Amino acid sequence: MKNFFAGWTWSRFFYFLIGGLIFVQSLLVMEWLGIVVGGYFTAMGLFGFGCASGQCYPMMKNIKPVNLTETGEDVKAEETKIQ
Repeated sequence: MKNFFAGWTWSRFFYFLIGGLIFVQSLLVMEWLGIVVGGYFTAMGLFGFGCASGQCYPMMKNIKPVNLTETGEDVKAEETKIQ
């Protein structure tokens, strides 16, 4: 069985909290669309999928900069004047 409370981040907690609030409030007033939306965001926070798990943006530390001198092209700088 998966431990649902391992590896929690602030964004995951935020998704769970706000989704839970939307779900409960929508359930009290019987707003069906709000129940679905709140349930989705609560599930994102609880189960850790989608943006709640941090998969919506690339990890910048894994991206290596391109070294133009290794490609064999010469890099030349030019001055520009602002008029």
